[in-house]
Amino acid sequence: MLSQTATDARLLDRIKQLAGFDDTNEAERVMDIVVRAFSESLGSDDAKVDVDDFFERVSKGEGTTIGFAREHSEAVCRALAERLSDADLSKLQEWLPGPFAELFRRPATEGEPPPHAVSSSSRHHTLATGRLGSLHATSDSRPAGAQAHSVAREDNPHADTKLSSAPGTTQERLNESLATAQPSSRRSIGDRRD
Repeated sequence: MLSQTATDARLLDRIKQLAGFDDTNEAERVMDIVVRAFSESLGSDDAKVDVDDFFERVSKGEGTTIGFAREHSEAVCRALAERLSDADLSKLQEWLPGPFAELFRRPATEGEPPPHAVSSSSRHHTLATGRLGSLHATSDSRPAGAQAHSVAREDNPHADTKLSSAPGTTQERLNESLATAQPSSRRSIGDRRD
């Protein structure tokens, strides 16, 4: 049987791996914040337990954005779920309200697609706050056509300024060359200034 210290070290290593931390102390600090926010959220007197409130508590505790708080919370909960026996995990998921139970899902076994949670909140529109299972996968998307005056729509997009095909230099086209200059200058090139 493993000692408590070895178990804690393995749990922290897994949190580091899932959350992308380099430092074990950071993983331990985040785990403490997540566990505290979790107990505060579920222990509140509110009739409605809100997972977004949980993420906000983690965000404030960490001093980071909601997106990072969500990712770190999911990493901690997943690492804890992986450490529980099947029976204990099943009991925990039955006891927890729906959105909290989703945090304690183990990854699907090989060959099965991962479960996709559908977010009902309108605030999840960035990569950091998004969830797996988009309705419109990037691989299936079609790029939008080029804008009306985009160089991407032109056969020869820089034809008017390329030396090989432009009708004269820019100065010649704008009638600003030395050959077309107007004698309106007050001083000539030969005038000397001190």
